[in-house]
Order: sequence, then C-alpha cells, then structure tokens
Amino acid sequence: MKRDKFYISVLIQRYLQGQLTEEESRVWDAWLLEDPNNKALVQQFRDAKHIEGDLNFMHAIDPDQAWDRFQKKQIKSSRSAYYRYGAIAAAIVVCFSMSWLWMNSSDILKKNTESSRTVTQKYKNDVSPGSAGAQLILSDGSSVDLNDAQSKIDIDDAIVEGGKGEIKYLGQQRDEPPKKVVYNTLVVPKASFYKIELSDGTKVWVNAVSQLKFPVQFAGHERRIYLEGEAYFEVAKDAQRPFIVESNGSTIKVIGTHFNVNSYLRSVRTTLLEGKVEVAAGNEKMILFPGEYSASSEEGVKKGKADLKREMAWKNNEFYFKGDNIAQIAAELSRWYDLDVAFIGQISFDKGYSGSIERDVNLSQVLDMLSYVSHLDFDIDGKKLTIINKQQNKKLM
Repeated sequence: MKRDKFYISVLIQRYLQGQLTEEESRVWDAWLLEDPNNKALVQQFRDAKHIEGDLNFMHAIDPDQAWDRFQKKQIKSSRSAYYRYGAIAAAIVVCFSMSWLWMNSSDILKKNTESSRTVTQKYKNDVSPGSAGAQLILSDGSSVDLNDAQSKIDIDDAIVEGGKGEIKYLGQQRDEPPKKVVYNTLVVPKASFYKIELSDGTKVWVNAVSQLKFPVQFAGHERRIYLEGEAYFEVAKDAQRPFIVESNGSTIKVIGTHFNVNSYLRSVRTTLLEGKVEVAAGNEKMILFPGEYSASSEEGVKKGKADLKREMAWKNNEFYFKGDNIAQIAAELSRWYDLDVAFIGQISFDKGYSGSIERDVNLSQVLDMLSYVSHLDFDIDGKKLTIINKQQNKKLM
C-alpha cells in the first residue's frame, strides 16, 4: 500500500503528538508493516532529541497567523476565496514543516550531535525554563525554602506536608479552633511555579512572580486569601463558608469552583472554568458563568467571552500567544526565564503575534518560533534578552 509522502508526514506528526484517530491508527499500522525502514525512520524521530524542538516549532505555527497574512495579500479577493485559500495556506505551512523533517531524516542524527554548537553560534548562551520553587514566609517573618521541604514539618503550629513542587496544609495540631488567624505567604519568584493545598482542601497553582497570603487554618464564616500575580484555583466546596480572593482592589467570591486570577497588571482578570463567581470592584458587582472572564479595576467591572486555551496556557505548561504584542510576550518570557529585556531600534508595539510552544523548552527554541512569525532579531547575553528590529538594522548597514 503506497502512501503519498505528504499524507504520511501528517501521520508521523500526529503519531508523535499522540493525536491519531482510530482510522488513522489503522493506516499507520499498515504503513509500518509495509517496510522495515518505515519503523526505523519513526524510531529516528523518537530518538533524536532535537526533534522535540522541531515539533514544538510546528506546534507554534498558528493557522490564524497564516490566515491573517494571507488576507492582507488578498484584500481585493472575494470572501469565499479568503476562506478557501487561507485554510490551504495554513495547512501547507504546518504540513511542509513535517514533510521537511521526513525528507531530511538522513541528516537527523548528524544534526542532533551538532545542535549544542549551533545554539552557541546563534546566541552567546541559552537559558533553561522555569522550575518548581518558592519561599514560605511565616507569621514571625522567618522563611522556609520549599525547594528543600520534605515529608511532614511543623509550621506555625500546623502540620504541613512538603514535597517537590507542592506543599499541603493538613490542619492544626490542636483540636480546638484557633484563637486568632495566623497567616503564611507563599512567594514564587521569577522562573518558578508552585502548587499549594490549603487547609480546607482548596488547591492553588501559583505562577512566577506571584505571592499568595493565606491563613494557616481558616476560621469564621469565610475563607479569605490575598493574591498578587497569577494563580489558578480549584476551590473545595463549603456552602457555609464562601471562598474569597482579594487582588489589587478586586474581590472574587465563590463557594466551590475552578477559576484563574491574573493581577500582574492594574486590571485584575478573572476567568471562570467551572461553577459561578461574583467579582466586585469599586461600586460594581458582576456574576461570571463558565467560559466568561471579567476585567476589574477601581473604575468597575466588565466581562466577556474567554479564550480558555489562552487563559489557561501557563497552567497547562504552554506559551500561547494570539495577537499579543512584543511587549506582552517579552513580559511573559521575563517572568518565566528570569530575564532583563531591552529593545533596540523602532519596535512596533501595535503588531500582534500568534503561536504556541511548550514552556519546558529552552529560551532559544521560543525565540526561534518568534523569529519565524515576526521581523525581529533576538540576542541572549547571560540573563539579558535584547529584541532588535532587524529590518531597520539592514537599512542602516
């Protein structure tokens, strides 16, 4: 059974990403049995570490970006032609990448051994992605390095179970209710993330450059915590004690639900995945339902339909840019890779860029993706990232 190389390229891509349908799996199995070289070829893709970067690069090519570019070139064409050819253009971009990998498979192992030298030649150095890590500030002002926390420990008279990348508050050592509320603060620096389970069973994933202040043991008729930065919450249900998040002057009130809060900027963005929340800021209150987001500040609250893939990308260990300008992208890279960012040349902050890539890759791989979808150059020098307008530089040369 002879198969078109283009189609097989698509199947290889979907197989490596674990996305084969039932029908595609049957075709895939038959193709593997046709020739022993087919199985050897697939094994080459699986063994060559640099292929992971190439797959991330392909994943980063957003069809919307290809479609936007196509529209600009065909602005005088009919609407039906836009959709027909735009979809083809987007498909070709993705599938061409996979076809290129297949047709050049004989060079895979050679390129793998040269990959580190190539990175060194292109950039002065590379930067590794963020990892689990945080500091816990206790009620007396002392701190605990959670990177070293193991098994059960005693923190502010509470039993706490520490482990790699996660800490759980299991409750007070005494049976009687606490006489006063004692707070701890989880501090997550740049290039880090952390997960915490509060004493009521609520789970919180905290993003880089964020702080979460919370009671060691909840008391009274509510569960109130304080957030600076970004966190995703899976709140334990307790109808008698609503869960309240305060962040930058906004208040998010829930009973039991899943939601994300981003307060890196002055406006607090709350995105609801499950349940129902009430967001209050200034003199306004608004109810959110699943799939909606709110933007709240001292001026009030507004809401709209959320792009859940985009909002939850960080929690799903992914960069996901969709129409983001280079300043927004640089801010996210700065938090995740612990970078200082500088710009050279006339950089436009009006242009939007789209693409996605896993967050557990080195900085160079993200920059390769951005280079492809933009007209910008990037330079890494230690922990400093410089973004350069390469078109302007060429004019000056």
